[in-house]
Amino acid sequence: MALTESDGLKLRKAMEALLEDDNVIELDFTGVSLFATMFFNASIGNLIMRFSPEKCAEAIRLTHISDLGMDTYWHSFENASFIFARRETLCKISDITKSNLSDN
Repeated sequence: MALTESDGLKLRKAMEALLEDDNVIELDFTGVSLFATMFFNASIGNLIMRFSPEKCAEAIRLTHISDLGMDTYWHSFENASFIFARRETLCKISDITKSNLSDN
């Protein structure tokens, strides 16, 4: 199963150093039939935010993954890519919000 945030965090930890060293990573989902966006958000989504969508797309290969798994993966990938592209604006909005809340 690829369902929980904690499993996603374990996968992310195993992948971080490999991505830092520019390795290609193959994730084999043989035997996995259940997927959740939370799993991919905690693993791949976080790595996209740290390294970039382009680097992750080039470095991460998924094999033996069902159509459902691939759809779930791409949902997470696209959401993280959207946020990555707008991270500076989102940080500015967050800073303004925090400032306004602390002024009250």
